[in-house]
Amino acid sequence: MRLYTSILLIIIFGCADSNSEYENSIEIEKEYNKFIEEDSGIPIWICNHPNTEHHNKICIEAEYPKGCYIEGDNTKFCWLLTKDDCELSNNHEPEWMHFCK
Repeated sequence: MRLYTSILLIIIFGCADSNSEYENSIEIEKEYNKFIEEDSGIPIWICNHPNTEHHNKICIEAEYPKGCYIEGDNTKFCWLLTKDDCELSNNHEPEWMHFCK
């Protein structure tokens, strides 16, 4: 009888553990789906570097003037475009709004 009880407990706890892994993968997928993506499925990163040709355009991961970043300057950065960004009508910037689908 103890053997059957032990087997039953192993099965129950084994299912509970795999179920939580499934729930975690669903949460990660939900989080991922909040991002706006290019046709290739790559999330869109927008450059924040005012008064340059890179500002509010697709981020180029290089140092200015070839890209968005300036070493040591955390006010020049790239941010991930989300569906929430696209739904906030008072925050639309014409330069990046066309990336919203």
